[in-house]
Amino acid sequence: LLYTVVLLSGTLLVIKGVSLRKRSSPASKWMLRPCFVLFGDSLTQHSFNHSLDGWGAALQHSYAAKLDVLNRGLSGYTTRWGCQLVDQVRCIPQKVLLVTLFWGANDHVSAESRPEYHVPLQEYMKNLRCIIQAFRAPTFCGDLVEHRPKVVVITPP
Repeated sequence: LLYTVVLLSGTLLVIKGVSLRKRSSPASKWMLRPCFVLFGDSLTQHSFNHSLDGWGAALQHSYAAKLDVLNRGLSGYTTRWGCQLVDQVRCIPQKVLLVTLFWGANDHVSAESRPEYHVPLQEYMKNLRCIIQAFRAPTFCGDLVEHRPKVVVITPP
């Protein structure tokens, strides 16, 4: 088991308990490494920005040569749209070990200033549950085996 600590906006994000055991046989014709998926809004999209000491870049650096860290950040998106895209995002041709969900920065904007972005709290919670349940559900993508990744929810600043 590996333990990783990433500093995220002054808060320590500890990801532990992810096993990186080698596959017993080359089951996938792609021979792809396992991966982490970072799914969220612009805070996720920009997490690979080295000039900002991005947390996604730090995570990729920590696991270099062991697994891939896939950035599925969508700048300007809300959980409402994330819930609609989750099935496309979760069908990845690699074994997904862990998913981070970092949503909410756009959802909580004022209804008066940006009504097209504002998501009421109850709907935000419902949308987040939808995304979590989608990643926890069995996923079969082509010839790959089922994977049910661990899910880490990161709350917005």
